[in-house]
Amino acid sequence: MLLKKEDWLGIGVVVFIILLVGAFFAFAPQAPEITYKPVEVTGSDLVVIAPAKDQKDFVKVSATLVKPGFVVIHQAIGEAPGPIISSSPYLKAGTYIDYQIPTTLSAENDYFALLFADDGDGVYEAGVDLPVMSNGAVIKRGFSLPL
Repeated sequence: MLLKKEDWLGIGVVVFIILLVGAFFAFAPQAPEITYKPVEVTGSDLVVIAPAKDQKDFVKVSATLVKPGFVVIHQAIGEAPGPIISSSPYLKAGTYIDYQIPTTLSAENDYFALLFADDGDGVYEAGVDLPVMSNGAVIKRGFSLPL
């Protein structure tokens, strides 16, 4: 059986498409490895003091930071931290009792407080400074305002 001119043209188009797709995958830029993951800082801890009904302009925490960092308040999205509401200023390693973090809270929302390790510049930057975990668990404490 002989192939007609139209058959060869169709085969040529299919081969060209296969080569084009192969070249795309061979020369496409590789996505960088995502390295945003919690850092282990065993011994760190965080406690959120239950806010009072009228306590909407700050969150009171007690924290132990083994390394310098920040306490960051997130609005909750289900069981996960969502948008950042506020953060503490740079905190040196140490223990902080009844430390107040200025913020604005609403009784309609749930929140999370998380510890973040400083990357060395003394300024909290979302996506750069990493969440802290201790003994393999992210230090994350949920809370809400009483209704």
